[in-house]
Amino acid sequence: MKSNLSKSRYNHSLGVEKMAGMLAKIHGADAQKAEFAGRYHDIAKCFSQERANELVIHYELPDKYLNNQALSHSKIAAEILKYEFGVVDEDILNAIRSHTTGRPEMSLLEEIVYVADAIEENRDYPELKRLQREACQNLDAACFEIMSFAVQMIKEKGKQIDEDTIKSREFIKKRLEKTTMKNKETALNIAKMLSSKKAFDIAMIDISEKSSFADFFVNASVSSERQLNALAEEAQDFLFQEGYNPRGKEGRPESGWILIDGGDIIVNIFDKDVREKYSLDKIWSDCNITIFE
Repeated sequence: MKSNLSKSRYNHSLGVEKMAGMLAKIHGADAQKAEFAGRYHDIAKCFSQERANELVIHYELPDKYLNNQALSHSKIAAEILKYEFGVVDEDILNAIRSHTTGRPEMSLLEEIVYVADAIEENRDYPELKRLQREACQNLDAACFEIMSFAVQMIKEKGKQIDEDTIKSREFIKKRLEKTTMKNKETALNIAKMLSSKKAFDIAMIDISEKSSFADFFVNASVSSERQLNALAEEAQDFLFQEGYNPRGKEGRPESGWILIDGGDIIVNIFDKDVREKYSLDKIWSDCNITIFE
């Protein structure tokens, strides 16, 4: 790496290694694979165009990669690792191949490396910190936004968009839509469950268009500390049963508010007076709200 990369590109590679490992741990991928792919994803980035063309021909890559270092370097890097260094793990190789353009039906590892490449700590652009937070919370959403920015930038430069980028962006979009539908159904069922347990003033708020940290709030009021604690436990158990992994439970019954952070779904159980004090429903009043009597 040191002999083939500029200092800034070398530091970038180490930054992608670090970010990919962190995202892998958060989202349940193999951190060692993510770090390896992140470290070596750009090993062909600084090759001359002449050298890159030689390797495109040598590895029998498609002709569209000739005279196109921006696209060819990721494909060349994977071939070098495979044939010169004996890397046989296809998921790692695909993560390196697709880190520039993405591809349809990307694996979790591929998506992690693609996103890490755009948000590692040495990058410098206004949306960096927000995208870093979003990638930790919702990898698909961050990936879709990064791809959308790439498409816009390529269009502005008057260049042709690679077909893989278009297809992978559509793939991520459909997966996001599917996830939102599942979240809506789960939030609806939580609201119904809370209603059956004598909670009142139940509101399901769709914040998916306004927020990067969640898709739905489910807010409910109760009449006692005992009921508040019991329903918070019920909501947390319900999320576990539906395949979610609640990040935590905040607040205490005596405070009049317990929040269950289910990731895409956040459940708030309130004492009536505390709910009125913080006016959470009013803050999100411009969102689509479903009321349950």
